[in-house]
Amino acid sequence: MQRVTLSVLASGALALPIAVFCSCSDFHEEGGAYPGRSIGFKVEALGMPAGETPPETRVFALQDSLTGGGTPLYLHATVREGMVTDGENALAGDVTTGGVSVTESRPATKAAPVDASTMHASMGVSAFVYPAAEAWNDTRTPDYMYDTEVSKAGGWTTDSRWPGAGSKIRFFAYAPYRSALPASSLALSAKSAGGAPVLTYTVPADVAGQTDLLTAATDEMPGGGGTPALLTFKHALTAVRFVTGNDLPAGTITNVTLKGVYGKGTYRIGESAWEGHADRKDFTQALTPAA
Repeated sequence: MQRVTLSVLASGALALPIAVFCSCSDFHEEGGAYPGRSIGFKVEALGMPAGETPPETRVFALQDSLTGGGTPLYLHATVREGMVTDGENALAGDVTTGGVSVTESRPATKAAPVDASTMHASMGVSAFVYPAAEAWNDTRTPDYMYDTEVSKAGGWTTDSRWPGAGSKIRFFAYAPYRSALPASSLALSAKSAGGAPVLTYTVPADVAGQTDLLTAATDEMPGGGGTPALLTFKHALTAVRFVTGNDLPAGTITNVTLKGVYGKGTYRIGESAWEGHADRKDFTQALTPAA
């Protein structure tokens, strides 16, 4: 069975029927240590509401331009939220589309969300502090903490202290920390910029450089602290998996291309949609036949 996965900005403006912004399906939690007055975090990924079970995949059959010996070939485009790195567990099961069954018992690829055991090694956190008597507004700047790297190995703690009971504080975070991503693929708005931080993301051309980009934003909270601040992360990207199977007609697929996909966009952490879509291009992944 051949499989290939590409990541895209979750914009809905693709040549294939790809859904818009992601919802998160896997819940995980990491408890942060809290030494004294240091700011620490508890990290989790947003789960579905109680009683709801999200579909693991959404499957489409594509056969317009695929032929083999005069017989149309089916290529299943599977869309799901989030990306992972190699070596992590993925799904297994049967997918049926148009009466064709494809068994997907497979090793991990970059199409499954990060979970508790695979949370990124570090995250970037910015903090906004302002008087307790005042409210949040978009003129606030991250003067208290700006793009501070906070690591899983360090128990999600920082060297920064809670500002005190006379203040309010808000946190905004993204993961993985940008130094772990390919050069120039992720930029953060300047420290002097007002409002929630803005990420500018360029999808790496190399699939190996595409990873699960997560973001989190807190409501305003008392500056006195007392417990680790909860960061609930959401997936910012969508994975597209193309699958063939043994139940399908014989044929050879040498590459898969997503045409006219936006390769760059901006996202204000805490918002629901990408903006500034640009750099429309084709993404192609060559396939190597299994031995």
